[in-house]
Amino acid sequence: MSDTGRFWVMAKGRKFLVEPIGPERPADWGSIDPATGQLMNKKGHGKHIGAINAAESVIKPENGFKDIVQITGSPLSYIEGKLLDNL
Repeated sequence: MSDTGRFWVMAKGRKFLVEPIGPERPADWGSIDPATGQLMNKKGHGKHIGAINAAESVIKPENGFKDIVQITGSPLSYIEGKLLDNL
């Protein structure tokens, strides 16, 4: 996975690119304070946002992508369903 959250999924001979889209979403990582249970010391805050703006997406027809969809929820569940539909 990249700093942008972008990652590839290979399944049943097909290749899918996933890009989390969102306006400068901060990454959900750091240290948990055992006393409060709160996330502390967000490592990479401002550097690793875990998403990209839609305008920065590389998933475009001109880049060779087909069947482009934007979903809410788990991209892995969507891909699994897409593969099962094609059996």
